[in-house]
Amino acid sequence: MSAVCDPLSAEGAVDIGLEAALKSAGRACGPADVASFDVALTGAEPLSAVGVTCGKSVRFGPLAPGAYEAQIAAKNTTGDVVLQASCAAQVTPGAVAVAACTTL
Repeated sequence: MSAVCDPLSAEGAVDIGLEAALKSAGRACGPADVASFDVALTGAEPLSAVGVTCGKSVRFGPLAPGAYEAQIAAKNTTGDVVLQASCAAQVTPGAVAVAACTTL
């Protein structure tokens, strides 16, 4: 006998991190390179996070299911933007989507 279950939640979430984009650009977290980043999430519910410590990720949720995009501005210790990235994720009910980011 098999059972079919509905998701525990009708909403989901998205995690946005900078590591993959940094690695592809030959950059790294640290006082001599990238210290923090800002994220602006667009979609049905625009959200943002400012001054996220490099090496950490940001989780936005709960979010309605659907496609979301984000823009990242990575900054050095003086606040200058040293790298920009664009991210995309598909949020599904009851799950956390990990955004795929590419440098601009």
